[in-house]
Amino acid sequence: MREIYFQDPPYKKDPDITLRRYKFEDEDAVAVFTNDEQVGNISRKDLPWLLEHWNDLFEVSEFAMLGSSKTNFGMEIKVCFRRSVA
Repeated sequence: MREIYFQDPPYKKDPDITLRRYKFEDEDAVAVFTNDEQVGNISRKDLPWLLEHWNDLFEVSEFAMLGSSKTNFGMEIKVCFRRSVA
């Protein structure tokens, strides 16, 4: 995360951000990857809604790096979904 925040190599430009569903201790989880490296997970608070709409997931369209020190960083992402047709 630090490298992304400061745009250090290999993150000189915006990273490719993807989400991957997996099991953690027999529970569903979603990992956040940048350039095929796991940098975090979707929070438990947001996880139920995301899993409910997982099949309509289209892309991570935007991100913002959060951080106020040299060691603590986070990422806020915007996820786009396909419109469901009833």
